[in-house]
Amino acid sequence: MRKALTGIITSNKMKDTVTVQVERIVQHPKYLKRFKRHEKYKAHTKESFSIGDKVQIEECTPVSKDKKWKVIKLVAKAKAVEEAQDLDVAEIEPETAKEK
Repeated sequence: MRKALTGIITSNKMKDTVTVQVERIVQHPKYLKRFKRHEKYKAHTKESFSIGDKVQIEECTPVSKDKKWKVIKLVAKAKAVEEAQDLDVAEIEPETAKEK
């Protein structure tokens, strides 16, 4: 069974590659306090994703020196992208014309 992780895309500037930040909660062995740890993984993809999208990645055979993960599926779109799609372009243009 291959390991699968869920994380948020932090960079999509490379061709066929995205950087995914995976966050986990760890408990200190002595003091028992919980804290967050994060790690970044480079994942292979043929689709285009935007920054802030939540994706699931899976371990695979090495594609390059750093890429040993591939994107399986999109879990959730970024909130900023969803809000921008909800706004109508006609509503935005008159406001920018008034400012000039």
